Amino acid sequence: MNFYEAIDLCVKKNLSFAAWKSPADNEGTLIIQNSIDEIPFDLKSCFSSQKGFIFYPFSEKSEKPVFIKADLIYRESDTYFEIPESDDQKRNYSKEEDDFYQAGKQEFEQQVEEIVRRINAGGMSKAVLSRVLIKDKPESFTTGEFFRRLSRKYSNAFNYVINAAGQLWCGATPEPLLLAKKDEYITTAVAGTRSATEQNLDLKTWNRKEREEQELVSRHIISCLNRHTSAPYSSFGPEPYPAGNVCHLKTVFSIPRADLNGNLCEFVRDLHPTPAVCGLPKQSAFSFITQLEQHDRSYYSGFLGPVNINAPLGLYVNLRCVRVLQDKIALYVGAGITADSVAVREWEETAMKSETMLSVLSSLSAENA
Repeated sequence: MNFYEAIDLCVKKNLSFAAWKSPADNEGTLIIQNSIDEIPFDLKSCFSSQKGFIFYPFSEKSEKPVFIKADLIYRESDTYFEIPESDDQKRNYSKEEDDFYQAGKQEFEQQVEEIVRRINAGGMSKAVLSRVLIKDKPESFTTGEFFRRLSRKYSNAFNYVINAAGQLWCGATPEPLLLAKKDEYITTAVAGTRSATEQNLDLKTWNRKEREEQELVSRHIISCLNRHTSAPYSSFGPEPYPAGNVCHLKTVFSIPRADLNGNLCEFVRDLHPTPAVCGLPKQSAFSFITQLEQHDRSYYSGFLGPVNINAPLGLYVNLRCVRVLQDKIALYVGAGITADSVAVREWEETAMKSETMLSVLSSLSAENA
């Protein structure tokens, strides 16, 4: 049994587990929690002492934050995997594809126009609108193989699979929320989307709408830093940042870990949800989009990642992700809306972003033909 077969066995047994591979890792990591019981979630405790994996929703009003405890830790290079026995509990498929609302092109574009009107009226400066696509699960689909192909195709993303709270999710997110590297913390402002062409790697080709969208996220991070530390920070960017078939604008911020450790938990809660997935002002945008969107984001646009394994902290925003259902795949995508947004272009942006997952699903479907 290899690493990816071990993941499939964990899925079959419905164990609480997480597997991931980050851009900084040479190999994947798999952790398994021996008990199916939920671990009481406390963000501060997670950061300070526990080894495991955080899975945090977009809103705690819809889902509970989850912590997978690392009772067992395996590496991709391991040759032996001892997978615990389960209680033969079946995965909860109570929310199936018929329960996921899919906004069509016309409805999505009308929602974009409604957000633009609200922005022009002075209520917000940005809001992020998302939608769900439901696709058939290929007959040859296995979670381990899907994760393997994601990791190979998108090696510059944080690739993961997690089974928790009765839900199975996979993703390849390009956006770090907060990383611990040596003596510093790293956070990033990622926003604006174009196709990943050689021309779009030149910052001069990006327009005002895209630059403004990215600047809003940068200003939010700076405000959070100023609220939680008086220490100086450094920044680099914005620069075009390729992520799969698309390209974003990215600014990287770094601050000494010693200057933020005392307020780490509060800083993360202040960052989330960032303007890259919610909008500004945060509360106004949050209230508006949760009323406008007809689907539940669940863990999409929340954050996730390992703590005290390989590195003290590795949190990413949960983008480019899918929820695996019994016979279907629910795929989540979104677009940042500002005063300069054009509805049809925002629809096209979400279609571009969906190609990350759809291309891997298509590769599995092709094998069924």
